[in-house]
Amino acid sequence: MQNSKDLRAALAGFHLDNPQADWESIRSAIREFAREALQADHSNDPMQSYGMVYDDLKGHLIGHAMTTPMTPVQARGVEAAIAAVNGAQKRLYGDLGALNEILEDGPSCGTSTPPSSSLSVLPTADALTFEGLSTIYIKEHQTNVTDDTLKSLSYNLKALNGALSGLDLRSHTRADMQILKSTLGTSRAPITVNKLLGTLVTVLDWSVNNGFLERHYAKGLKHRKGASSQRKAFSKTQIQTIMEKAVKDTSEASLLIQLAVLTGARLNELTTLVKGDFKVLNGVTMVDINKNQAFKSLKNDHSVRMVPLVGSLGFDLEGLLRRVEKLSGDDDQLFKGSRAHLANTANALLRSFHGEADKDLVFHSLRHSLASSLKSSGARLEVAQAILGHSSGSITWDLYGRCGTLSVVEMAEALIKSLRV
Repeated sequence: MQNSKDLRAALAGFHLDNPQADWESIRSAIREFAREALQADHSNDPMQSYGMVYDDLKGHLIGHAMTTPMTPVQARGVEAAIAAVNGAQKRLYGDLGALNEILEDGPSCGTSTPPSSSLSVLPTADALTFEGLSTIYIKEHQTNVTDDTLKSLSYNLKALNGALSGLDLRSHTRADMQILKSTLGTSRAPITVNKLLGTLVTVLDWSVNNGFLERHYAKGLKHRKGASSQRKAFSKTQIQTIMEKAVKDTSEASLLIQLAVLTGARLNELTTLVKGDFKVLNGVTMVDINKNQAFKSLKNDHSVRMVPLVGSLGFDLEGLLRRVEKLSGDDDQLFKGSRAHLANTANALLRSFHGEADKDLVFHSLRHSLASSLKSSGARLEVAQAILGHSSGSITWDLYGRCGTLSVVEMAEALIKSLRV
């Protein structure tokens, strides 16, 4: 295929426009595309010409997936075709693995036998279990998520596998799903059960879209009452007490607590800070929360942000900056201990500072406290969102790009006002 017009015709070439097409026909067409992508001569400006052509095809396939009714076999074919186009794009950067995998009948293109009939990774040919489906699901998605997300997903899948052990999903009923909900709730809070049910629906939706199941009955099970977060916010008086004790403590755990009070940053965002994350922008000291180093991970893309660091509540800002300046290089970490040890130590120290018996008052409560203080002090929603990392990309760009000086100053002033006792 040498031009965009040819590639636009690939939908028909993949047989994805034909509801009667079988998997073997679709698979053969996708393998032929992969073979042509390997044989294509990219010596003439490959990064622009072919790159745009492949982008055009992928957009066409994604648009088809978003808007067109299709059979499970077609749905599986669209996903495999998109994977093949991704492989062709990777070839432009010298990565041949994805295309080779397709030509070798790897996971991107599957096997000639429809998955609902026989899957070697499933426990038996007679039972389609959640454990078998989740094994395939996580294998396909593990390269597209962060390590922290993968750990959380694996934990959820393990819990669901135990609760659904032995159930044949080909013949499951709504009653089976209701029993599952009840089983999960015997030792878990409603909010935790809802997270597990969300993972369940995600995997089963994927299974239907890829032809493993015809349908499932797991939607609409989540708790509607009692499922809100139990994490509480500290009062302003409690925050004042915490900071009075924290500023007298020179430990790393105490510094973590102080930074959390002043910025609302999450624990993992603070424990991975490096020298290069402390910057001055328009006269304001800023903490750059990013994913620039391999050991960092954030909750989502919106979590990338810059937060003013102010010397409120007795915090020794100049002392911190002197400490940062002594670090050896831009990638040198501010906190030297292991993240697990720092987390345990910081939570224990925080409990000793506030002295409350309430188990819902934890390190993350410091983030809730700042959010509440920003709201009660009248901070603009966009400013609070940018500080906490809840904003959309466009809002963050407006704050830091279009009105840089004013926005940074406004953010700092909003923090100072919210932290006043």
